[in-house]
Amino acid sequence: MDEALTVFKREGYVKVRLAYMKGNPQSSRFWRKCGFAETGIEKEDEHGVAVVLGKII
Repeated sequence: MDEALTVFKREGYVKVRLAYMKGNPQSSRFWRKCGFAETGIEKEDEHGVAVVLGKII
């Protein structure tokens, strides 16, 4: 993950967003350990609810 964020930063990005499916505590813990925080945005589709996380790089 650190390597990917380094490349994004080098390319000029300052913020990264991703999502995990609500109800998946393993994913939630993993991304929080990587420094991502919930944005308060949730998106629902036919697969369920995606919780959007973000991180300033």
